Amino acid sequence: MDVVLLDRDGNVLLVEVKPELFEDDVAPWAQAAKYRALWSVVEDRPVREIRCVVAAPNVPAGVSGRMLKRHNIEAVRVTSPK
Repeated sequence: MDVVLLDRDGNVLLVEVKPELFEDDVAPWAQAAKYRALWSVVEDRPVREIRCVVAAPNVPAGVSGRMLKRHNIEAVRVTSPK
């Protein structure tokens, strides 16, 4: 996990940052899911208290929609200053 935050409700927010995402690549979401499971065990917190987000400059709608619906892993588009 690249960034660990707490949301306004005190839930853990794990952010996986990627320079690029592709429609047919589920690896970033799998990595986020893996860290959510690990965090749940290590910190003894229920999975429902741990949000996961994949952040990248481009977010393919198809794969990100499937990952949100099936695995509750969010995606967000981020840009960096040049």
